[in-house]
Amino acid sequence: MGPAGGEPGVIKVFAIIHLVFAGLGVLAGIWSIVASFVLKAFFGRISAEVGSEVPETAEVFEQQMAMMDSTKWINILGGVFALVLAAMLFVAGMGLLRRQMKGLIWSNRYAWTSISFKVVNLLLTVLFVYPMMQKMVPNEGGDAEAVGMMVGGLIGGVLGSLVPMVYPILALVLLNREPVRRYLESRSASAASVS
Repeated sequence: MGPAGGEPGVIKVFAIIHLVFAGLGVLAGIWSIVASFVLKAFFGRISAEVGSEVPETAEVFEQQMAMMDSTKWINILGGVFALVLAAMLFVAGMGLLRRQMKGLIWSNRYAWTSISFKVVNLLLTVLFVYPMMQKMVPNEGGDAEAVGMMVGGLIGGVLGSLVPMVYPILALVLLNREPVRRYLESRSASAASVS
């Protein structure tokens, strides 16, 4: 973690990663919100163009659009979550770059908020999105491709909620080690005494 009494290298590493993820989070949040409105119009145009030639395809697009309507609020909520986390990461990253204790405080706030949001996302996937996907599968269960897509969607939704928990957990574990905390506290105390 660095020489005794020196700056632990993990501070700079997490500062940079926080800022990179903050930028990506802003883009992901904006896209999630915008896509909630734009994709339905896109699918509607395709459905209208293809529907006259291939009625079965038009029916699939209509089901997709109905699901988009039902899950629009979940996508918007996810976008808002992403923007909130991006803002928290930005504040935390800037604090860590300046070697301030507030960088650690905001990293911890981000980590716990991020984990909470991901748990909420997992619950929404299991309790709302998955049942909607089930309604799209024929009752006879004969459409193996549709069943496969539904199971794949569920697995993807669960993994999509669990895998991103790795980063906030790493931030909690590595940034709260005693050498890191002691270094940031001493830097913040020195800055306070100078001012």
